[in-house]
Amino acid sequence: MSSAKGTIDELLEQSVLASPPDLLFKIINSLDSELSSKQIGEIIGHDQSISAQVLKLSNSSFFGFKGSIKTLDRAINILGTKTVRNLTVTTLLFAHTNRIRLWNLDIMTFWLHAYLVADITRELSQKVGLDGDESYIAGLLHDIGKLILYSQRQEKSDIFSSDHYSEDIDNYEMQTWGIDSCALGQKLLEKWNIPADIVSAISEHKTPKAGSLLAKVVFLANEFANVATDFHFKSRLSFLSFQRLMGDMKLSEQAFKDICQDIPSIVERGKLIMKVMSKNQSFTIRRHSLTHATLVANEDFGLSRCLLELMGFNVEVITPKVIKATEEALAKQEQEAAEAKARREADLKSEDAPEPEKAKASTSFLGRLFGKGAKPVEKEEAKEPEKAPVSPINWRQLVIFDQVEPFKINRLGVTVMQVLRNPAEMKETPLPFFFTNPDLKIK
Repeated sequence: MSSAKGTIDELLEQSVLASPPDLLFKIINSLDSELSSKQIGEIIGHDQSISAQVLKLSNSSFFGFKGSIKTLDRAINILGTKTVRNLTVTTLLFAHTNRIRLWNLDIMTFWLHAYLVADITRELSQKVGLDGDESYIAGLLHDIGKLILYSQRQEKSDIFSSDHYSEDIDNYEMQTWGIDSCALGQKLLEKWNIPADIVSAISEHKTPKAGSLLAKVVFLANEFANVATDFHFKSRLSFLSFQRLMGDMKLSEQAFKDICQDIPSIVERGKLIMKVMSKNQSFTIRRHSLTHATLVANEDFGLSRCLLELMGFNVEVITPKVIKATEEALAKQEQEAAEAKARREADLKSEDAPEPEKAKASTSFLGRLFGKGAKPVEKEEAKEPEKAPVSPINWRQLVIFDQVEPFKINRLGVTVMQVLRNPAEMKETPLPFFFTNPDLKIK
């Protein structure tokens, strides 16, 4: 096999990744050892620039210790050995590669995606009994082969600026270089002597059907991260394959919902860390023209809300029960208003009719003298307290019915989507939802 730059082996040898920093190997090798926090601090402390960056990250606003962490020992004591070690590996790789010129890929988006897969993989691993540190490394390195392939000069491809599946990217790489980035990454990591179970998980992470438990976790984390970082990504994950994946991972529905609730904050943390590491270098992720969404669902937080927030939507969740109660209250309010109007019209008609002759009121001598008649005292009718008017639901620009039968919305310019679970009804979708069949209708 050959490429524009020679054989695959030549690609590996010519890459800056052929000789990564020694500190990287020391950190990765420490995963299986019982090193003390002091020893970990000493390993990291040998590289002053990396130590300074780790301290800068430790003092970022996300961790809430701005300016108070001045030494690695304190960072380890406050944040924990695992967190500092993961930040160090991320910083090392980023510092070693952030000057690489990539074609068809943005280096900042690449590392944001890698970090998100690493962090989500770590969170998922803790739910299924895997080692969090090892899982983090697998997630961080899962796409390392892309840094080699996309540093090769190439023509701009439309595949990256239009809707695509992961397989489309794999086919592009095979046609261009005769190898895909996953297989190339496997070769590189084997050369680095990375632990075999990590390498195996990375090489198998493209599909949930086979592979180790760690490979399945990396696969799912990669799906989430793709939604957050790739505007044109489309998932082929069906509900049936998702159910099998959850079964293989022994992940309960509630545990999965808990993870979904945490993932948007993981993404925000990733953006902040990338901003710190890149010294505030700006990078943008393309978003949809719609920015606000109403999600009609029976639960406050689930997969649909998670994915919408990852795509940059401001989401308001409304349950069918609340919608029904609001509609009933509005109908009652309209009925009461109509009845009140009818009473007012009846009162006006009665005021226009000739009044019957009234008996003269008896008056006193002084009353007759000054022409003042005694007026009967009228009792004030007790008024009912005014009820606060019921406000109709403020439907957003995008309304999604998640496993709820959709209904007509009386507002112009609303985009309506219905989320279905039957993979047999899968259709092409403009939004990267997992196992959904959006019925897109624009009024």
